[in-house]
Amino acid sequence: GAQIGVGRIDGAWKHMEPEPGQSAFEALYRRIAERQRLGLTPFVTFTSDAEWAVKPATKHLNNATPRDPEAWSRFVARVVERYDGDGVDDMPGLRGAVPYWQAANEFMGVNNTAGGWGGSSDELLAYINLAHDAVKAADPDATFVLGGLSLFTIDAAAIILGADMALQQEHEAGK
Repeated sequence: GAQIGVGRIDGAWKHMEPEPGQSAFEALYRRIAERQRLGLTPFVTFTSDAEWAVKPATKHLNNATPRDPEAWSRFVARVVERYDGDGVDDMPGLRGAVPYWQAANEFMGVNNTAGGWGGSSDELLAYINLAHDAVKAADPDATFVLGGLSLFTIDAAAIILGADMALQQEHEAGK
């Protein structure tokens, strides 16, 4: 059978903080508790999708641009603190810390509503850095995971570094 050990969970800002300062962790609690009960390690991917907290032009994206970057940072830290397993403000019944956290796992673009990003590259870097720093401040032992790289990207890097191979993608030009 499939030897699955880690299960990724969406950490949607709109569900966990539907209004400024209001915490609603019940849905995430159930999802983490069930994964832990099944012996899976939870892996939470944050999305900045709370309409009240993001720039209106980007609210259609899962990774919308926060109006107040510090509010984004406080939200991430508050969630990680809830699931860090240190005994302070932890989820009731938590069986261990959630070790993996992520933000902005999808490719970036204003047309990718599954992920996307409506701001500049500098704003994206600041957004990811704020999430990273908030995770590490709340749980220094946690691992912050960057979005995955496609094989195309890895192949391109290998060629730049001198690999003797061709660069192509199957979906290009109707292939």
